[in-house]
Amino acid sequence: MRIFVLLLALGALLAGLIIGCGQKETEYIHYTNTEFGYSLDYPSGWNLEELNPNEIGISPRTDEFSEIQVGAFPGAPVLESLTPEMAAANTEASLFLFFDMLKCTNLSIFVNEAVSGKWDWKAVFYVTCDGTSLLGSKFIKETSSVTYTILVISPRRTGFAKGWDVIDSFELE
Repeated sequence: MRIFVLLLALGALLAGLIIGCGQKETEYIHYTNTEFGYSLDYPSGWNLEELNPNEIGISPRTDEFSEIQVGAFPGAPVLESLTPEMAAANTEASLFLFFDMLKCTNLSIFVNEAVSGKWDWKAVFYVTCDGTSLLGSKFIKETSSVTYTILVISPRRTGFAKGWDVIDSFELE
């Protein structure tokens, strides 16, 4: 019986190795913004575009609704001086303004709170743009001289696994 279980486990391991060999590992490009002191990695098949001097957009070439926007805004910290209620209202207002400019509808924010670790604040939301239901998140990190924001959106039906890899790779230099 032990030999049977051992052979079964060995067969499963071998099958996993064979299946894994056929999958191509994603290559990442390292992006560094020396002016604002941050870096991140994004998949080599994606587009990175400078939207303005303070912001970049990163997106896969295949889906127009999956995108990450990274912003770096010089100035004193904002969240630090606000109560949690005021910070939540500020984040909510900025999301409503952003999606209103894009003519998106049905914005529903279901997480809007201070967090600890790499980010100071996060908001998670649903919104509809051009008839497509999107899931998104906004992350904020403040330093003594720059406020960093990351906004990520993707269709609710597909998710955005590699987008989360990009967010996880974000580092202050």
